[in-house]
Amino acid sequence: MKRRKISGSIVVICLFWLQLLIPLLLMNTKADVTSPIDNRKLTEFSTVQKDYRHLEKYLKDRLGLRREAILYYTTLHDRLFHEMIHPSYEYGKGEQIFFKTSEIKPFTGYHVDFAEMVAEIQGYCESRGVPFVFVLNPAKVSIQRDELREGIHYNNKWLGRLLMEMEKRGVKYVDNSGLLEAKSRAGEKVFNDQYNVGHWNDLGAFYGVNHVLDYLAKEGLAVRPHSLEEYRIEEKLNTTLPVADFAIYEYEPLFTAKNEAEYRSVDYVNEVALHKQYHHFAYAESEADNDLRALSFQGSYMYGKGHKFLDNAFSETVTVHGYQNILNFDYYFNLFQPDVVIFETAEYTIWDRYYELLNQVRLTGNWEAWLAFFAEAVTVTATQAVESTQSLLSLATENEKRIRSLKRISGSVQMVHNAFLERPLASPIWIQQATKLSPSTVNNCIEKLVDLEILQETTGQKRNRYYVYTAYMDIMNQGTELD
Repeated sequence: MKRRKISGSIVVICLFWLQLLIPLLLMNTKADVTSPIDNRKLTEFSTVQKDYRHLEKYLKDRLGLRREAILYYTTLHDRLFHEMIHPSYEYGKGEQIFFKTSEIKPFTGYHVDFAEMVAEIQGYCESRGVPFVFVLNPAKVSIQRDELREGIHYNNKWLGRLLMEMEKRGVKYVDNSGLLEAKSRAGEKVFNDQYNVGHWNDLGAFYGVNHVLDYLAKEGLAVRPHSLEEYRIEEKLNTTLPVADFAIYEYEPLFTAKNEAEYRSVDYVNEVALHKQYHHFAYAESEADNDLRALSFQGSYMYGKGHKFLDNAFSETVTVHGYQNILNFDYYFNLFQPDVVIFETAEYTIWDRYYELLNQVRLTGNWEAWLAFFAEAVTVTATQAVESTQSLLSLATENEKRIRSLKRISGSVQMVHNAFLERPLASPIWIQQATKLSPSTVNNCIEKLVDLEILQETTGQKRNRYYVYTAYMDIMNQGTELD
């Protein structure tokens, strides 16, 4: 009997230590990791080394089986008490689910700086004859605040003051808040009750992007809003919340374009410098009845649902994740030479890490973190601008000498070469429009530039080809990655 008791005690002790050791053995020690549960950057060990008071937060973030533990606890609590205990989500009235509400954020000087930044980007574009528009998309809670549970009140008055600061600076913007609220009050499901609670669904994205396209059309661009007849509309069943694995059962509208844009992002993504944490990039071509190339800086609100409508509105659409990469705006502008620039952000993403650093300066006087981050961006951008200009001039001069050796057709080849200096990633059709040369002449000249290893074809296709000025792209990519 005693042996059985001792054996049982040993088993209990072993299970206890296994319960403690397994999460430690499975700790996630990788750097620059974003949590799939609450979409935030996990605490770094370097933070603990600087201040051991962050050790508890580091362990909570990094312990193994964290996602599974949160899922089981959330599911059990929901079934017992119909309460959602989760880092990202909470119930509203009925079966509505919202992002977890946080403290009311006041209007601060940082919002003035944000408005100033947007105004400077617009000025950069307009000084080069390129239209610009800032797009603000609302949080679901802003539109359906009446559906929040009792005792919860959402206040975003700071947003109105931010838009006032935009207007003072002449920023051209589209605010989708009023449109989506009107559609929601009219009974249209522009947000799901549960799935993808932070973003619009396909119906909301259809209306929101059309609002932007209607604005651009009134500004004189050759674009037009889409019609419902251009899409096949079906229903999609969602059985879990995004990233949470929390069980739901909800249908949402699914729009599929009858003439879908062609995505060739993989052909170019390795040629483009992107922030290592925010590295979403897309390149799309469509059969839109215009010759416009759009450069769109956007967050998950747009590239989650809205991109399919935006990408079908322009002949070419280049999408770059807005966070952090927007600091390198002139790099992307000069690389892609757009005909229109769109900078989209969601209401709740204005509190990104970039702006948190600025906020620390204002609230705690933490200048060191901000200055280190900002100085690196300024230094890298300024230094690279000078070096890139010098390198591009040398490249152009060297290749012009090589082209002159072609003798008889060197004049036409030089015209095509000059066009690629203006747009280092282009199709023969665009080159024809830029040079006014015949299609056969352009194709012949491009072949000569490929033979000289100045250009490289990127698609591997016989039709709808694209060519890249490889050395030009290499120069533009040097020194543009910021941690």
